[in-house]
Amino acid sequence: MQKFKFYSGTLARLFSMLFFLTLFSSCDREDLIVSEQTSTPLFGKLQLKKDASGTYSVDIETQNITPQIHENVHEKRVNIDLYPSNQLNEEKISKDIFETNESEFSIYVNDKFNGKTSKLSIFDQETNLSKEESSGDYHLASYNFTDNGDGTYTLDYTVVSGTEVDLLQNQDTREYEIHLTPGNGSQSDYSATFIKEAGESLVIEFKNYSSKSANKTTKTSSNDKPRVIVDTGVDDD
Repeated sequence: MQKFKFYSGTLARLFSMLFFLTLFSSCDREDLIVSEQTSTPLFGKLQLKKDASGTYSVDIETQNITPQIHENVHEKRVNIDLYPSNQLNEEKISKDIFETNESEFSIYVNDKFNGKTSKLSIFDQETNLSKEESSGDYHLASYNFTDNGDGTYTLDYTVVSGTEVDLLQNQDTREYEIHLTPGNGSQSDYSATFIKEAGESLVIEFKNYSSKSANKTTKTSSNDKPRVIVDTGVDDD
């Protein structure tokens, strides 16, 4: 598995937040490096998974807290409420979400002790479409997106055999783009770690192309999925 670390932001912000910027480079591409505050002390780890069948699930690891999960199909959202516990223990919960295979939904992680809420939004294509009905090619086999509970976010993903992968940050939008193009790719599994900058959304978008000659400067909504957005400090509606 190939691993990357990606960061963004200026040196001034990094030094003001007591972070150090390290620049990694390779013969193919420079790694991008960023920073952000740590997440709530109540929270342990949350992992959102999409398997090869298109089913989404969440795995939660908590430390000294009691999580409660509520699914609202009508509003296409999952609320994960975190309450402090008097017992010093760790808890792990796994749960499939949206058995109707929703293509767009949000997960709200609500820290009831500190009154803080983070939001994870997913925009994906419908899983019940055939390849002919699907709008654009789709080269992503599965992926896991993890909030590590320490201010970092890890994306592990598997692509269809032969897919060529190019991960970069759009300098205009500050969004991260993972370009997937059919070709002669020899690797299937990838991993990247991000640190969201304070006051900004962390946006990661997979961009699927139908051929190696596709124009990667042209955005077409039909193949720009899934799209993952992380926001912190949001209102718990």
